[in-house]
Amino acid sequence: MSVIARLGLLLFCTIVLCSRGVSAAPQTVNVEFGGQVLKLRPLVIRDGGHLFAPLELLDVLKVRWKMSEDGRKAVIETGTGRSEADISVIAGEKSVAMPRLLESIGAESFWDESRNTLTLFSQLKAVEYVDDSLRLCCSLPVKPTVRLWGNRLAVDLPGCKLRSPVKEVSVESEYVERVRLGQFDDNTTRAVLDLKSPAKWSFAEPPSHSDIVLRIGSKPAVSGVQAATPKPAPAPKPAADPPPPPFGVQDVRIERLSDEAFDIILSTDVEGKALLSIESKPAVITINLPGATLSETAVSADLQHNLIRKALVKQLSEDPPRARIEIGVSRPLAARLNVTGNQIKVSVSLPFGSGGKLSEKTIVVDPGHGGRESGARDGGVLEKDLNLKIAAEVAAQLRAAGAAVILTRETDVAVSLPARPQAAIDNNADFFISIHCNSNAAPGSASGIETYYHRRDISGMLLADSVHAAVCAHTGSIDRRVRSDTSLYSTGFAVLRGLQGTTIPGLLLECGYLNHSGDRARLGKPEFHKKIASGVVAGLKRYVEGGATD
Repeated sequence: MSVIARLGLLLFCTIVLCSRGVSAAPQTVNVEFGGQVLKLRPLVIRDGGHLFAPLELLDVLKVRWKMSEDGRKAVIETGTGRSEADISVIAGEKSVAMPRLLESIGAESFWDESRNTLTLFSQLKAVEYVDDSLRLCCSLPVKPTVRLWGNRLAVDLPGCKLRSPVKEVSVESEYVERVRLGQFDDNTTRAVLDLKSPAKWSFAEPPSHSDIVLRIGSKPAVSGVQAATPKPAPAPKPAADPPPPPFGVQDVRIERLSDEAFDIILSTDVEGKALLSIESKPAVITINLPGATLSETAVSADLQHNLIRKALVKQLSEDPPRARIEIGVSRPLAARLNVTGNQIKVSVSLPFGSGGKLSEKTIVVDPGHGGRESGARDGGVLEKDLNLKIAAEVAAQLRAAGAAVILTRETDVAVSLPARPQAAIDNNADFFISIHCNSNAAPGSASGIETYYHRRDISGMLLADSVHAAVCAHTGSIDRRVRSDTSLYSTGFAVLRGLQGTTIPGLLLECGYLNHSGDRARLGKPEFHKKIASGVVAGLKRYVEGGATD
């Protein structure tokens, strides 16, 4: 969710909280999307200054989701990955918090107090032009309109906001000169194709789909406009979970340890339960407190530190009791939770390797594969060769930024998996970055950037978040998300596992899919290597030195 959208929703919640108080009875809210009021039973509820959406909203918005095995979370799947939203029982219905839902699916919102209506907007997340097809990836389904005048083809996406960092898409086509993107008006995103000559066009997917494909030229649509896939039967509602044991929070305070570290300390009447989550963009540390009732002293706590931008201590509901503490910080920070007796403590500090300047750091750059290990291959292109070229450009740009760089290989030689992270350990490196290209079992079915960190390593996750976001922004590639390496293997990647137990954060960057024709074409170009490298440098710099988090 964008900063403006977050502030708008936060402002609405604050107004409601101040005017009605946390004990006000739940009220219903109208929701609009695509110019229509959504028909929901039950309706969206505002309760205790917060909006909660019934699970039915996910189906109405055609969001792919499923219930977690324990029935406590909605597992939401989008074109760029998977996220989870906690399920709460509000007014007797299983619901999810609206801010978390909008963040998970990448949607935006606008609140109209006079109409008691929340308007939802899709986001244009990514764009690419491959094999004379324009692909527009939206966070929610939209109904595009296409207009042709002269040698320009305009594709309008109503109810959509432009959030792709790309404003012009590189094109290699006999029909199209370039593709330009812009926010046509407050409600419409527009893509304009400058044609070399008049050309035919057709949809390759249903126009209401969130992944819109427009074929240009003489090629017909793959299957034409197809009938919508039948909606699967809704998952059965699991039995309501027993409420967590209640406890009271008497006081919340910050204990300053240094300019770069502090503790968040909660004093409770009995031992309580806390759940910790860390996000890096924007940088937020959230402490969820199921079963907690906050005292007036706790709610009004003045939480200050030079790293804290804002702090909110909120009573989410009173029956069942739930509370939350959100700490917005000026840069990505690591945090550790400890619950002991009548105290909940979250220790916050800079993640490993951060602080100081990038020019003071040592980075091991690892070109994946080599020698007899060619890695993925397609179209006569070997992954090992691309990895080496991209890694060399990354090393060159890092050195230009003043950093010390060690390459695990500089020629086409084999390097064992254990030797790669060991190079970082032996050289007392600050970071380890392994460069790879992706592939899958269905050629042409996936495109974009993926970044992996090891298991639950917080520093590795924050490093991966920072580098991944910058590489996607610099290249304009589809964002296929940051993931733990355990999502593929239970023990994780050996090349990252070798860093376990050290203070060296590592990541594995998949620069694109070798068996996707568009990705393969880009991966072969030195200009694309430079964009990847500039993204790596920018991401590392943000992780090390801090900077904008939104």
